[in-house]
Amino acid sequence: MRHFLRLARERKWVSFLTVEWEGEIVAYLLGFSYDRSYLAHNMAFIEKISESSPGKLLLHHAIQRCFDKSEMVSEVDLSQGDTYLKSLWCSKARPHWRVVQFGPGVYYKFLRWLVFGIRPRIKRILLSKSTIHRGEGEE
Repeated sequence: MRHFLRLARERKWVSFLTVEWEGEIVAYLLGFSYDRSYLAHNMAFIEKISESSPGKLLLHHAIQRCFDKSEMVSEVDLSQGDTYLKSLWCSKARPHWRVVQFGPGVYYKFLRWLVFGIRPRIKRILLSKSTIHRGEGEE
C-alpha cells in the first residue's frame, strides 16, 4: 500500500485542493487523475462561508488545472451526487455504481449491519449537527 501511495503521489494521480481563510482550511476538493481523466471525488466546505461560493472556486481551479498544458485531460468527471453547481459545468450525467461484497458468516453479517445500518444513521446525525456543508445529493 505504501508503494502505491508513493507512486500515486509521484505521478500526480491524487490531488487535494483547499481554500484557506484566516489561516484555517474552510473548503477542500479531493480528486483523482488517471489516463487523461480527472475525477472530482469529494468536496466540502464550512457553512459560514457558503455565500463566498467556495465550491465554485475549487471546481474552477481544478478544471483550469486540468486544461493546463502540463496536466492536459480529455474528461472531467464531477462524480457522485446531482447538484445545481455540477449542472453549471456539465451537459450530461453518468451513473456511478458502488459494489460491496461481504463474505459468509456472523462477522460479515455484523460488518454489513454496521456499514449499511448504523453508519448511515451516524452520518446523518453528525451532518445535521455539523458546520460542514456537503453538496445536495452527496453522502
